[in-house]
Amino acid sequence: MTRTDDYYKQKGLFGHQPDPYQVQVQTDILDLLPDDIESVLDVGCGDGYITDALPERLRVIGLDISEEALRHAKCQTRVGSITEIPFADGSFDLVMANDIIEHLPDGEYVRALAELARVATKYVLVTVPHREQLEAQQARCAECGCVYHLNRHQRAYDERILRDLFGGSLRPVEIRYSGDLTLSPPDPTIPIKHGQGFFRTWEKGICPDCGSGEQVAGNSDSLFFQALNAICCTVWSRTLHDQPLRNNRTEIMALYTKGPTTRTPETQQHEEKIGSPLDIDFSNKFQSVSLGFTLGSPWAQFHLPAEIAISAEGIGLTPDASQAVWIPIRIPVEAEEGDTIRIHASCPIGSGTLALTYADGISHIDRRLFKKRIRLTDRRIEARLPERLWPDQYGTILGLHLSGKVRVHSLSYEPAGGPRPETTFLRLFAGHNVLYADRTEPVVSWGLTVESEGYYPKPNFESQLVDVG
Repeated sequence: MTRTDDYYKQKGLFGHQPDPYQVQVQTDILDLLPDDIESVLDVGCGDGYITDALPERLRVIGLDISEEALRHAKCQTRVGSITEIPFADGSFDLVMANDIIEHLPDGEYVRALAELARVATKYVLVTVPHREQLEAQQARCAECGCVYHLNRHQRAYDERILRDLFGGSLRPVEIRYSGDLTLSPPDPTIPIKHGQGFFRTWEKGICPDCGSGEQVAGNSDSLFFQALNAICCTVWSRTLHDQPLRNNRTEIMALYTKGPTTRTPETQQHEEKIGSPLDIDFSNKFQSVSLGFTLGSPWAQFHLPAEIAISAEGIGLTPDASQAVWIPIRIPVEAEEGDTIRIHASCPIGSGTLALTYADGISHIDRRLFKKRIRLTDRRIEARLPERLWPDQYGTILGLHLSGKVRVHSLSYEPAGGPRPETTFLRLFAGHNVLYADRTEPVVSWGLTVESEGYYPKPNFESQLVDVG
């Protein structure tokens, strides 16, 4: 048994609740399925999360090297490898491999792609991570010192690579951006972090050389590590002024055909508006996060504690909240002395207090900008930062403190040193939203399922036509 076998045969690796990115990938795969297919082979199907969701009208078989994974699948399955698919030429109308080929060593990679094409009669569908910075996901074995990718990824992908993945044997029909909205820009401090012993850790990571699960972990609470994160976030925030907002989707998939098949996009109409990624509309649920902030977020975010309710009027305390509540905020900006923050708040009934704090991303010491008591009125409050601030790894640190009946509607951030960045926002509707680029050879799309309406930055497809370095 090889170390790779050890990794993929772990019992705890399969059968868990799907991550949000997997839910989105499943939705987009089902949306991309051609109408003229009757059979599907899912190569590397794992526990069958996608395989079992395919339409019942199709003949479906799931293939995987892990018997442990296949125990969770409900569809017909077979043990086998992507490099030696145990089926004859042209056995299935569509063959798919989702989050598989990025794991393959170079010696198996070309053969695996040829096998996918060989077994397919009409189509091949491939899903891979989008523009992953491989070094950022590396661990160091505490036993033998081997540096390895925690998920065993061997290469990174972007749209350009997927276009030519199969050379001339298969033609891409549609390429779609999918997965989470959490892809961060490349971290320029990774070489320094690795040099100082800061690596990623994961309880399911297994060293490919010695098989140990023990990993080196640096002190992420140290001031040195915090300073590196501040430098990284500063570099990221500067790109908002220099280029359009990047496409921060974590997955990308492509549907390929052997024939003359084309796809005609079913376009959806979305309302557009111009705004700044430095502003917060507290009624927009897409800017709120219930868990942690997003690394390299292209726009401002706020954390939504359980004691805070969000509505069309903004945010305010829930009826059972008995004391002041702190709302953390992150702004993707390099904060300077004199930067202006404007807040629109109101208190149509009763009274309450509103305070705004800021903190340096290295020391994390909170300082108050103002505290206002609001009663039966609508207030627009303006304050200026008295000093330059380092961000933390998520952005410039602000915080709102609410008590009583105060509602906060919006926050606007204006840098003192120049114009604010602006971008186009789309109003997404509840359900599966699909956006299309202007180009059609192949069709390029962006899929996102959301539970409620709201505005989200419009993807800039042109900025993705850059090779992965």
